[in-house]
Amino acid sequence: MSARRMRRAGWAADGRLARELCALGLTLGLALACGCAAQGPDRFERANRAIFGFNEGLDIYVLEPVAKGWNFAVPDLVQTGIDNFFVNLGMPVVMMNDLLQGKPDPAVYDYCRLFMNTTVGLAGLIDVATAIGIPQNDEDFGLTLGHWGVPSGAYIVLPFFGPSTPRAAFGMAVDAAAGWSYTHFLPAYASASLRAVNLVNVRARFQEDIAEGREAALDFYVFTRDAYLQNRKYKLEGRERGDRPGGAESEDDLYYFEDDLGEDDEDLETE
Repeated sequence: MSARRMRRAGWAADGRLARELCALGLTLGLALACGCAAQGPDRFERANRAIFGFNEGLDIYVLEPVAKGWNFAVPDLVQTGIDNFFVNLGMPVVMMNDLLQGKPDPAVYDYCRLFMNTTVGLAGLIDVATAIGIPQNDEDFGLTLGHWGVPSGAYIVLPFFGPSTPRAAFGMAVDAAAGWSYTHFLPAYASASLRAVNLVNVRARFQEDIAEGREAALDFYVFTRDAYLQNRKYKLEGRERGDRPGGAESEDDLYYFEDDLGEDDEDLETE
């Protein structure tokens, strides 16, 4: 499942500011604790598997049925428009991380995408920027920390949020606090509704991919872990090498694996 889309699922709207500050403190503490731990891609596998099982049960018995109903009731064109809207809504955060990484050119591309899609693209429902060839970037604060040399720490699985590392978890909290700040001006029910629509729409759009992954993988936990770590590693190292001008992302990034996977586990720690 695309880490770029899934990371935009927000926290509960009621009392959101206090919860955001609390989450920032908790993830920072976790980052400090795990950052000093012994290296290894899955140091906490036993606990991770338990949380992964909880998340899988929640997905199978709650999210998946809702997603199937969403796919039945909502046309693909509408789902694409909703996805475009939320991607466009997150562009200011992407721009912020471009600038924090000292990358002015991608930030200019992102500004152009935001301007074109917000105006000509009807508040982001239509991805005009991609149609005219403006590159798309996908940066977050976890990648920004990695850009400046902050280690990722051990692999962890977060309840409800899924695969992560201490660095990525802290980055997600920072991005959420920045990206969803506009919800403080909305009623609680409106904010919660927006987040719910985004979550269900993302889950519905990846229904077939998730089902195929579960069916094909001998161990879906290992498959998910390795896909996540390799995807993050490529996003960080590939962008640093300039493999993709402007940082454009392909959906195939989710399944990017190196030939030496499993031979040099320390490489996975670069997230």
